[in-house]
Amino acid sequence: MTRTSRFLRLAVTAAALAVAAVPARAEEDACAALLAAVRSIGTAPQYRSVLVATSPTRRRPYETEQIVVGDLIYATSPGAGRWMKLPMTASDRDALAAALVRYPPHHCEAADPGGVADSGGADAPTRVFSYKQDVSGPGSASSRLWVGTKDGRPRRLESEEGTTRVVVTLEYEGVTPPELHEPAPPPSHP
Repeated sequence: MTRTSRFLRLAVTAAALAVAAVPARAEEDACAALLAAVRSIGTAPQYRSVLVATSPTRRRPYETEQIVVGDLIYATSPGAGRWMKLPMTASDRDALAAALVRYPPHHCEAADPGGVADSGGADAPTRVFSYKQDVSGPGSASSRLWVGTKDGRPRRLESEEGTTRVVVTLEYEGVTPPELHEPAPPPSHP
């Protein structure tokens, strides 16, 4: 084998390996970007999220809303529609990405930047990530996450595991605490 043919064989082999490594690297980059986006929720000074889960085994959708302003979280209890006010600690904020850490995403793909996510009227240019997660029990969850191209924060999540479908919408601008109606004090007797 001549020196030139060895060089060509090595060059072709190196090119083939580089092409094969591109999808793996792109997947790693996409997984890292979506994990960073989910972690960024915890650094937002304020946000509102609405979660709706549906399943043929449930009569009604499971719905809950959360509003975080500073170190307070306001949440509705599913079905009751009443607001609860609770403290939001730094560890609570860090735990927001716990599901992605516990069940790491794989088969991550990032679409080209562009498009608009429906986020309750606060439309913003987004990039869509699709990924899978192996969750407890048999099967896996398939998800799509819309991430704002300007701030890197999630705007919408759609996820399916078996027959359960979850949609979460998030917004960060113009978020204010809900009005809490305190129960009326009992009447005083003279």
